[in-house]
Parts: sequence; structure tokens; C-alpha cells
Amino acid sequence: CPIGVQINTERANAALLSWFPAQDSRKNPPSGYIIERQEVGSQEWLQCLTTDSATSVEILGDSVPCEADYRFRICSVNKYGRSGNVEFPRAVHLVPVARIQAPLQDALVPEGQDACFTIELSASVIGTWFLNGNQLQDDERFSIRRSRTHQSLRIRGVRDTDNGAEITFIAYGIRDSAALYIQ
Repeated sequence: CPIGVQINTERANAALLSWFPAQDSRKNPPSGYIIERQEVGSQEWLQCLTTDSATSVEILGDSVPCEADYRFRICSVNKYGRSGNVEFPRAVHLVPVARIQAPLQDALVPEGQDACFTIELSASVIGTWFLNGNQLQDDERFSIRRSRTHQSLRIRGVRDTDNGAEITFIAYGIRDSAALYIQ
């Protein structure tokens, strides 16, 4: 098993993982290392990379499928098989770099009806909705939903005073706006 595993999270949206070969590795040197990641709250470990001889690697936010807290573990491999797994000491929050796939569209809605705004992203990230610069919360008037890469906002019962309102969605590296017009 690798020893002295450490995780450095000083760089934004990245984790530097480092380790040392096991003490007895001169007799049976590792032919490589396997690093796996686990989303906190999940039971599943997924292989995220392998390396032949390096004793440190950097995991970037763009390498994960969705915004979450992740744990990492490592094992060494040699001609006899895999060692046991060693977990790195703490989790790190990583965010994939998302791009807009389908932008927000202006909406023309009759007074009293619901207005819906949706944005489709290339990655699953957590975002925030704003109405005229004020952050929105999910409540009786505003329904905020997120399903992987699809984000939506429903404004219930729009009023004449909402005419011309600016709706904005902001997430890590993303900002998009649209206007609400009342008929």
C-alpha cells in the first residue's frame, strides 16, 4: 500500500494528491497506482486515473461529472496484483466547467399566468437564480428545480409589476439573463 497520503486543496477547484511508495517496494516495486473517487454520500468508488511512477497527481474540477464533495483513495499495482486501498484524509469540493447548451429565453406571459425559464448546461452544477438582482429562494412564488444539467425557474402568477424584469442564472463560470414581459 502507498503510505503518507496527503491531499492539498489550496488551489481553487483542484486537489493535489501525493503519496510515497510502500517501504518494501524495493523488493516488489509497483508497476503503477490506481486512484479512485467517490462522491460523498454514495457507496460507489470509480476509477479516475492511473499512473506508472508519479507520486503525486492533480485532480481538476473539470474531470468530475457533477458538482459535489469527493473523496479519493489509492492502491498500488505490481506483478502480484493490487494492494489494499488507502483513503486520502478529507473530501474536496469540485465543480466541472460547464458551458451553456441552451440559453435562457425571454418570456411573454399573460398577467396571472406562470412564467417558466430554463437553461441547459453541459455539466451538472449548482446555480442561483436572480430577479432584478435579488437572489431567489424556492418558495410559494418561485419554484426552482435542477435535474442534472437542466435548471428551471417557475414564477407563479406573474403581475403587471413584473413587466421588464431581468431573470438571471449564475453558476460556476456561467451567467445568463433573459427578460420577462407581461401581456
